[in-house]
Amino acid sequence: MKSIRLALLVIAPALTTSSLLAQHGGMPSGASAAMHGGAAPAAAPAVLAPVSFAEGVKEDKQVADFMSGFAQALFTRDGKPMVPQLAEKYIIEGWPADKNMHDAFVQALTMIPGPTKIRVTAITQEGDIKVVQTELAFAKRVAKRSFQFDAAGKLLNTDFISMKRPPAPAAAQPEHK
Repeated sequence: MKSIRLALLVIAPALTTSSLLAQHGGMPSGASAAMHGGAAPAAAPAVLAPVSFAEGVKEDKQVADFMSGFAQALFTRDGKPMVPQLAEKYIIEGWPADKNMHDAFVQALTMIPGPTKIRVTAITQEGDIKVVQTELAFAKRVAKRSFQFDAAGKLLNTDFISMKRPPAPAAAQPEHK
């Protein structure tokens, strides 16, 4: 049985064409390769991304503090200071449940190119979950991403970092009889 290769899907300046998602001969490159010693981490952003709130969005200190820390972690390429901000039940979509999600988060922040600006566009409450919608500005595009926080203000999930399985090459797909 062929092993399934995972590619780390992260927000990047050109998400669909990013080298972080590039596939060469069935082997993931970019972030996935970097996790396995293949490629160098992404270059640090030139500036610390300022955090702002869109017009009509009430500033939330907890969200502002998290986003400022997140911007700092991307800027310095050091996610360790963010670990206390992660919920015990923090998950990365698609990451194997038996793996340490906090370690994967820290490692991902060393590989993700940082934005030049972070703007909070909406904050909604869904039961005990606070959902924060953002726009992350990069040199060539703006990406919309969401962050979910638990009742204690700890990050539960974000679509900024997720794992996706790349499609298997046609030759590697098993034949059904």
